[in-house]
Order: sequence, then C-alpha cells, then structure tokens
Amino acid sequence: MEIDAMDKRRIHNEKQDIGRFPIENAPDFSFGQRTAAAWSGSKIKVRIPWTLLYFRDPTQMKVIDGAESYDGGYNYEIMVSNSDGIACRYIWMEW
Repeated sequence: MEIDAMDKRRIHNEKQDIGRFPIENAPDFSFGQRTAAAWSGSKIKVRIPWTLLYFRDPTQMKVIDGAESYDGGYNYEIMVSNSDGIACRYIWMEW
C-alpha cells in the first residue's frame, strides 16, 4: 500500500496528546471517559492508570521491574517484582 502526498501531510500534522489527561468540573467521573481528575466545590477526585504506576498486575501486587529483549528489540520479556503497596503524601501551601 502506498501513501500519497496528501495523506503524508495529514499524518504528519495530526496532533497526539499522549500523556495528557483530561479533567472535568463534575462531582464524579463521566462514564466511559478517561478523565484523570474531577472536581466539584472544594473536593477533587484523581485517578491514575495502574500502568503509569508501573503495576503490571495490581490484583497480584506485581510491578514492572524492567524488560529484556533477546532479538534486537522486536520482543520483550517483562520482569516483575512484588510491591509492598503505594504511599501518598500531600503537601500544600497555607492560605
């Protein structure tokens, strides 16, 4: 299959928002959306995909601990380790 010049320009100019998370001003997340933060009044809810926290299988507490390729980068073997959980700390300025 050959790509013509018009398709090449369209593909080149297409914007990708990889790594950006949508937010919404709502008391909860909208069903079917990938919203990362929702707020209403003085409350905010935040959700982060497990894979961005390097969890391969959160049900088994397994985290990604590296990857190896034995064929020049065509395939990878994902190495995992057991996690001892997640800790969060919130700090904000006084007002």
